[in-house]
Amino acid sequence: MKVQQFLEHHGLQENPFAEEDAQSDHIFQRFCLSATHHPAWNKIYGNPEHPSTSVK
Repeated sequence: MKVQQFLEHHGLQENPFAEEDAQSDHIFQRFCLSATHHPAWNKIYGNPEHPSTSVK
């Protein structure tokens, strides 16, 4: 089975793994970035108004 046949079989219009760089990956930016959450994100990100070290 060729890649295009595989994608069509699963109803995909484009290859979600085609981009190698996350900065130019519009699928990642549109779906993964907004829907991905790490439980420790607030601890790592902190408060930008009062920056401090995140790893102690």
